[in-house]
Amino acid sequence: MWTDRLKFQRSTILVVQHDPVTRQLLSRSLRPFYRILQAGSAEEAVRISAKHQRHIDLLLTDVRLPQLFGWELLELLALDYPKLRVVYVSKSMDSEIRPHTRRQKTLVLEHPFRESSVRQAVSEALEDPQFNKVGMKSRAPSLLLRLRSYWMHRTAS
Repeated sequence: MWTDRLKFQRSTILVVQHDPVTRQLLSRSLRPFYRILQAGSAEEAVRISAKHQRHIDLLLTDVRLPQLFGWELLELLALDYPKLRVVYVSKSMDSEIRPHTRRQKTLVLEHPFRESSVRQAVSEALEDPQFNKVGMKSRAPSLLLRLRSYWMHRTAS
């Protein structure tokens, strides 16, 4: 369970949430147990992940970000982190989201949620060996590579 601090203390989680209050809530609830990286947008998440020196184990992201959907960000980050796991945060489970959460075992935290629910979802995602093995099954890896290169170039200037 999530109380097993030592087992996953070294895991790194990238929290991507455009709402700063929700981002802080998510980060604060996980910080005692994991290394936390925070981003307010998909662009910032790509930039942070490119500069990060260690492996990122899990992406905790809003389903609807201003520039991309969470599953598009996942595919982008999986170019560098092919074993990246994901937990989505959403206000509703509509028909647009469902196909992306059924492809593999994926968790979605629906608003409102408790801090203990966040810790439990993250712990389950990290513990289960069958959980969301992303791999490189992207529909358009060349497009994703170009998009990532564009963002990296844009943020470097």
